[in-house]
Amino acid sequence: MGFLTWLGTALLGYGTVAFWLVMLLDSRRRRSKPAWILPAWRGYLMFGLVPLTILAVWLGWVAAFLALALWTGGYFWNIPRRFDGWRERKARRELWRQVVLHEILLTGALVFLLPFAWLVSTSLKPDEQIFVFPPQWLPR
Repeated sequence: MGFLTWLGTALLGYGTVAFWLVMLLDSRRRRSKPAWILPAWRGYLMFGLVPLTILAVWLGWVAAFLALALWTGGYFWNIPRRFDGWRERKARRELWRQVVLHEILLTGALVFLLPFAWLVSTSLKPDEQIFVFPPQWLPR
């Protein structure tokens, strides 16, 4: 997998997660139960392991995430928003900002946990397994 393919997959995955979180939180903020129960149920069906695997096998991982992102984005933007006032638009913009910031913070936290996981894994290995290539995360 090339670097651009990997980067595209990661960005589309983040975009899909951001769309879903904003859609669910915005509908909950509006206090419309059917509006946040329906996306949650569709999310359960769409983000299940089987549909994602089937899409990935047929289309490839990048196309699978692209399809999920487009489906989610289309659903989110089809909700009529032209009658929203400035407060609703400002609240939605703030919600987008918070979701993106939390995604970045979660990614950073996971990146900073990798060396600690490697430290624990290496401390449990015998000496002959420490410098093997490719690295083994779980000791035997």
